[in-house]
Amino acid sequence: MTITKQRRIFWRSIILVLPIVLYFVCEYLATVVQPDRFETHKFQLSLPLSEAFRQQNQLPEDHKIERIVVAGFFSDWNTDNPAYDLFKSGDSLWTKSLDLPVGPVQYKYVLYYKNQPSPYWVNDPNNPGTINDSFGGSNSVVNIPDYQSILEILQFCLLIIFGFSLTYFVLQKFFLWLLSRRMPLAKKIVSSTLIVVFLSNSMLVVYQIIEYRQLVKQSVVDSVHTFHLGLQQFEIDFSDLRSQHGKLAAAMPTMLWEAKTRVEKNQLSIMQITLSDVAILDKDFKLVHVQNRQQNARLQERRRDESGFKELEDYYMQGVFGPTIVKAKNALAANVLTGNPSAEIAAIETRETSLARRALGFSNVLVPIDIEGSVTGYYVASLQVKLYGNEIRRIMAINLLLIGVVLILCYALLNSVAEIFTYNLKRLTSWTKRINKGDFADTVKINTQDEAQELAENFAIMQDSLKSSFEKIEEQNAQLNKAAYTDIQTGLRNQNKLLRDMCEYRFHSLIVLEILDYEKLLGFLGEQFVADLVDEVVERLTEEINQERGATLYRLTANQFCTLSEDSHTNHLKGFTSKLLECISREPLKIGQITLKVGLVAGICGAEFDMEQPASQVDKAQQAVSAAKSRSEKIRFYNPSMEPHRDLAKNIALINRLRDALQSNRLVPFFQPIVETKSMRVFAYEGLARVFETDHNIIPPNEFLPAAKHCGLYPSISQTMLEQCILICREQDVRITLNLSAMDIENYQSKQFLSQWMQANKDILSRVTFEITETDKIEDYALMKVFIDKISEMGCSVALDDFGAGYSNFTHLLSLNVDYIKIDGSLIRNLDVDENARLITTAIVECAKALNIKTVAEYVHSEQIYELVKQLGVDYCQGYYFGAPSPELKLSQELVTGTNANAQGE
Repeated sequence: MTITKQRRIFWRSIILVLPIVLYFVCEYLATVVQPDRFETHKFQLSLPLSEAFRQQNQLPEDHKIERIVVAGFFSDWNTDNPAYDLFKSGDSLWTKSLDLPVGPVQYKYVLYYKNQPSPYWVNDPNNPGTINDSFGGSNSVVNIPDYQSILEILQFCLLIIFGFSLTYFVLQKFFLWLLSRRMPLAKKIVSSTLIVVFLSNSMLVVYQIIEYRQLVKQSVVDSVHTFHLGLQQFEIDFSDLRSQHGKLAAAMPTMLWEAKTRVEKNQLSIMQITLSDVAILDKDFKLVHVQNRQQNARLQERRRDESGFKELEDYYMQGVFGPTIVKAKNALAANVLTGNPSAEIAAIETRETSLARRALGFSNVLVPIDIEGSVTGYYVASLQVKLYGNEIRRIMAINLLLIGVVLILCYALLNSVAEIFTYNLKRLTSWTKRINKGDFADTVKINTQDEAQELAENFAIMQDSLKSSFEKIEEQNAQLNKAAYTDIQTGLRNQNKLLRDMCEYRFHSLIVLEILDYEKLLGFLGEQFVADLVDEVVERLTEEINQERGATLYRLTANQFCTLSEDSHTNHLKGFTSKLLECISREPLKIGQITLKVGLVAGICGAEFDMEQPASQVDKAQQAVSAAKSRSEKIRFYNPSMEPHRDLAKNIALINRLRDALQSNRLVPFFQPIVETKSMRVFAYEGLARVFETDHNIIPPNEFLPAAKHCGLYPSISQTMLEQCILICREQDVRITLNLSAMDIENYQSKQFLSQWMQANKDILSRVTFEITETDKIEDYALMKVFIDKISEMGCSVALDDFGAGYSNFTHLLSLNVDYIKIDGSLIRNLDVDENARLITTAIVECAKALNIKTVAEYVHSEQIYELVKQLGVDYCQGYYFGAPSPELKLSQELVTGTNANAQGE
């Protein structure tokens, strides 16, 4: 069981238990809080009196005092009763203890002197508290502390705290829980309101029951007082109750007549339908006499026998009145108490009597007999619990019925109001669902002059904003999708689109076409001429491919194209491919003033090979192209013998040459400047690996790097480049950018070396930028982000290389928190002729600026391209226009002239 579920069960349990606890608290208050309370107070007067006090009151000398009386409202200012005389204790102290009613009590000392006809009335010299009387004088006043009231106040405060806790800690939690439930808002409003109404009405019912119990208690006490007044007619000496047994036995039966169901003429008072059994106890709680109604005599004897008591006295003293007497012994002497019978008596009660007693809260009452301020005994009386208890039960039933009616009416009313309130919310909800689906046509108008109308108006504003944002996002997505799946120069679908189509659709064959001598044409005639030539080739191929059912032309690389065919027959594929080659070779291409004959070579991966692995099938077709070129063939079908491991001798030779170059320190870094676009000042240098052979020929990077990765030499090449470039950076005090591939990041040893390298050179890492290459091969972007964050913390800058070269996962790339992005040369080299390239480059620059990322334009090969790059707001430029890669640094920070002779040869 989860912690959340445990807490939920706990709070639900609290909700169930708290009303029960609250009921018993009220039950306790109804039983204990009494209407009459007394506290014992000790009066004392010390002699001698001060001379000033004697002169003020014109008193004789102290030694003539022969009697001191305390008089007040408690004695009706009577001085004749010796019960209020102070007793002399020693030579100088007079004291008297009296049970006084709580609250302010006025009193005076009455001093009797020898040979003085009248006593002297004086205030208490030891009590500075006085109060003016109605005759213009003053009386001493003492405040008798009402501990029982203090207790009641504390209990009341506890009840308030309890109610607050119930509301804040329980009901609030419950309402929050209710609001989190999956149900209509109208039901939540109705349910929460009904709970509040039910609890408030329940508290009111409890309060009414408590008040009714208090009234019943006061009625019973009044009946006992009436009983006491009736006994006084029989000249009973209440100061010595033990000697009055005979008189009480004769008088008490006359006070308890046969009970009637209603007050009739032959009933003296309402006590005859109130009191059932009355016992008189002395001040030591010993039974003096007990009297029950004559009609109850046999009933009480039967109950005595059933409860196991032998004597009737024990039945009353230990059973009927036992718990109340025990409570009185531990309470203040003059307090009125209520109680219930013992468990033995309760066990033999009828069900109706038991229910009535529990509703009333008590079944007997103990009232002290106060004679002239002294408690001389106690009345203990049981009452007709069924009379009052059943009345409380009727009140409870009526109130519960009323609560039910109120809840039903509230439910009907609130349900209507809630439905009206939530109607507009439902409309808004339906509207937002349509917006989520992209439907911005409809609007919702609400005229309620409240928060719902304000919410609808805000929603309308939000709708307009979302619509505008969605249009911009769709436009940007269209541009990004076009960049991801379209070749910018030709408008053909690119390799990403090819791989996606191969996954989504079923094709049987794959044909790869390659323009022969592409690199030579590029070197001799320049990029612009070759670009025009490619456009002409694409136009002819498209025209021919459109005649083939289901065939589509894709551009894989700068000089490779691809088409998919639904046909699997070898003869048909060969014939179709021949037509494609013939459409290019049958007549020369005319580009401007130059007429040029161009040839194609084709590789085919047929249906006999699994088309479930698109990338693998493309690789197989490209291997077929390589095999066709090596054998001077025009068309070649793929077969397993073309796999790279078959050409072992050539591969082994290349690996040996590469290993020898590393051992002979013939791996040399070349540097190409990166300049600030606006100022044309050199900003940094990119370190590029070059391998020299013994005959001073250079092995191209696109040849030795794949071989190095396959044979495990790539980490050595990467480490050698890091060590050589950092020396240049340290010696020449320049910024250096170094390439890191996916292999550098994924290889554990490479990462360990890089970490140690950065620790050793951390003093100049602020001048080092790492370019992350092969971003199209990144699979774990979370791991890449951790790696980038780590090297950034060390002080290095990070750049993404070849950004915009058809990668579809721009969101992940931009989430890597890099410092620079290098816009791919396929976009930059065609800015002057390709509108799409300009749009995509503009989007990349704006996006980078929004993310505070600097941009670098690669392949800036002419002044015209440079001017366009500057207009687009690219921060830095790199290309042959500013300088070709060279083993020597151009250390001058002067402006770059942009007139490099090799600009056209990039």
